[in-house]
Amino acid sequence: MAASLIESLRQGTKGAAYDGTLVGGRNWGFELEGIKFPRIYLWHGELDKDIPVAQARKVAERLAHCKAKYYPEEGHISTIVNHQEEIVSALIW
Repeated sequence: MAASLIESLRQGTKGAAYDGTLVGGRNWGFELEGIKFPRIYLWHGELDKDIPVAQARKVAERLAHCKAKYYPEEGHISTIVNHQEEIVSALIW
């Protein structure tokens, strides 16, 4: 995780700052309903203090074919760390 974070900021913080504006409710420039992939996965920890689970649920409701899974005892990063095998297995279908 540390190596990934370092790499993500290697060219500066502009991208991370922009992500923060999008999470804050800024218009993304497209409608979620326009995304038409046959499968979209969303994994979210219900204890996430960065992105409230209510926001994740609203996004999942607007995405066609979204398979959302919520983890009651997980936070923002712990979902990825503690459920990485499940997530990777779903992504390599």
